[in-house]
Amino acid sequence: MILFTGSGFLATEYKKKYPCQIISARFLTDIELESVIEKSDVIIHNAADVNCVDFDQCIQDNFLFTKRVLDLASRVNPTIRFIFISSMSILETTDSYKDINSMSLYAFSKYLSEIFCLKHPYHNNIVSVRFSTIFYKNHQKDGLSKLIRDAFFYKKVTIYNEGISKRDFIPINIAVEYLQKIIANKKIKGRVNIVSGHPQSFIELVEVLKKKLAFEIENVKMEGMLDILSDFSKESINALGQIDFDIEREMNSYLDQLGDEGISI
Repeated sequence: MILFTGSGFLATEYKKKYPCQIISARFLTDIELESVIEKSDVIIHNAADVNCVDFDQCIQDNFLFTKRVLDLASRVNPTIRFIFISSMSILETTDSYKDINSMSLYAFSKYLSEIFCLKHPYHNNIVSVRFSTIFYKNHQKDGLSKLIRDAFFYKKVTIYNEGISKRDFIPINIAVEYLQKIIANKKIKGRVNIVSGHPQSFIELVEVLKKKLAFEIENVKMEGMLDILSDFSKESINALGQIDFDIEREMNSYLDQLGDEGISI
């Protein structure tokens, strides 16, 4: 059995296609959690508090919680595979971490969790997965979804600094397929970066949208915008078997989804 330790878009999307169990591990007692782990073949530890606001909360909700789940798993089911959903926010480059003083509290808690997992005595059964920017097809979760929704419903999009900022977007359905490849390939362990390898600027994505929609473009100049890592090695996805996808087709799929909400294009 595949066990997700928390609900969320990745777990929900995975369950649409593959059998799994989704629990709220944070709210289970050790005895309750052990009982579920004993019956599982793979744990996907996706539960995380992305909105933690202070140091103690981030450490408690993310790092210490990860330690608790992994320690329980290694004790009660030593053969179980442990897949930790890490974060690209901890990286300076594909192969190096940011200075911890430049990390957000959330990123620091994920960094500690990843290091703990990979140094754990159980590490040969552990994979730490970092997804590049996921295209969730939900405007509350990512910038591309918001861009598309704003163009569709409000006929206006806002870009910053001419839209030159780049992202390496992975559609949520493609992220699920890569996750399934990791589950299926027991030789995969350690750090894994799941990326498209084809970063695109927001202005390029706006041009894609203009093929389908007419809308106003507002450009806002903003000082001190933080760069988000978008240039990745494809080493991990080559090892897994690269999944080809067309970002324009995925964007049009989201437009169709928006159309189903009540307005046709």
